[in-house]
Amino acid sequence: MRSIVQMLPRWIIRRDLIVGQTALPFLAVGGMLFFQVWIVVAFGDLALALLAVIDLLLFTLIIFWGVVKNLPTYLLLINLAPLLYLNETLHYSFSWTLVQDIPLFFLIALAIAEFIRKRSQGRIRGLEINTPLILFFFYFFISAAIGFFRGFPLVHVADELYHLSYYVVSIFILYLIRDRRDYGLLFGFVILISASISAVYIYYFFWEGVPQIVTFQADLFPMVMAMLYAYALTAKQWNASRWIAIALLFPVAAALVASLTRALWVSTFLAMGAVTFFHFRKNRTLSYNKILIILVVSIPFLFMNNGKTSREPVSTSRGVENRAQSISNPGADASFLMRVEIGYYAVQKFMQSPLVGKGLGDHVNYKILSSLRAEIFYPDNSWIFFLWKGGLLGLALAVWMYSRLLKHIHFLYNRSDRIKVQALTLGLLGGIIALLFDGLFCATLMKYKYGIVFGIIFAYVEFERGQIQRNG
Repeated sequence: MRSIVQMLPRWIIRRDLIVGQTALPFLAVGGMLFFQVWIVVAFGDLALALLAVIDLLLFTLIIFWGVVKNLPTYLLLINLAPLLYLNETLHYSFSWTLVQDIPLFFLIALAIAEFIRKRSQGRIRGLEINTPLILFFFYFFISAAIGFFRGFPLVHVADELYHLSYYVVSIFILYLIRDRRDYGLLFGFVILISASISAVYIYYFFWEGVPQIVTFQADLFPMVMAMLYAYALTAKQWNASRWIAIALLFPVAAALVASLTRALWVSTFLAMGAVTFFHFRKNRTLSYNKILIILVVSIPFLFMNNGKTSREPVSTSRGVENRAQSISNPGADASFLMRVEIGYYAVQKFMQSPLVGKGLGDHVNYKILSSLRAEIFYPDNSWIFFLWKGGLLGLALAVWMYSRLLKHIHFLYNRSDRIKVQALTLGLLGGIIALLFDGLFCATLMKYKYGIVFGIIFAYVEFERGQIQRNG
């Protein structure tokens, strides 16, 4: 082993050059992503075991290279990577979720080990812990216990609690990542993921003529557009980064149209409107940015009459038009009526236990378009989920947690004197507003793999808030 180490280039061993500290781990991460995608395509279900092996090998190599300082950031980058997969089985299956989160388990273990090793040194100060978030998690932990004692299926109780636990992971992220550049890298990767997914949407919808292409990753589009738009508005110079941000708005907006998801369309307009409002409120001017505003707002309409005619009798442009018209007449839309039906049964369950809810793991039965009765554990409404399974107390904690988050983001946007922090917090302000609205029509706030994005957001906001507090 010693002879092998001696054969390594000196710049790897010394680790005193930037390229030696960052290039190799990034190459490893990129190679791992390539192999994971290839494994899933080639082997399907066998990828469960193979993904775990690849992850373990990668972590071993990173530790062997000695790049421990940036390891938490790399672990989160790896954990975000499955968002690139469009195969639904990679996200909805509980076993798939556990395999994908192997890097997250390493991060939590690393945080606990570091805390034990340092004892009182480097502890997170009390002002950096979001109290509503902690109470939210522990309350739904109790809801899981309620569901278990009421005899609900254990796998569903565990699945729901697991997805909600993404929020509290922010504590471990905040403890390990104390560099603003690392958070910038993580948010940049989220933007890159959305842009990559957008390219797939555009290809299938506008070139292949697929009537509708939509996956759960589309719920990230409004937030990503708000972040890009906020940076374009806030940046002081017309540099390459600003032009890239503006350029990326087009494919993401096109993919947003291709999703044919009305809630996302409205959410995006809310996000853009919020970014514009808070930017104007702080700066009292838009100047040349007015042109940019008109451009961004009009982007979706550029695609309304475009699109290749599919093999179906209705063209893609006609599908967009029909979905847009249904906003004014939701009663004629079957999917909307299905959501209303699920919500009605869920509220009935809530009325049986209004204070503490039914507990995690409960389900409702309903008939989907006159088909066989089905068990539904997640309504297409995040807020009804909190009300149904957590009762009035659970809903109140969720409202408190998110209102506190918005308050902190708004505080950071107004107080920070760093342009990049202003741009990011402004984008998050609009993005969170969009996600909260979108939660009225889907399981955005308590389901799916991108719950880890919420954990990163909470950690970043608490980090910046702690910086401002310490600086007086």
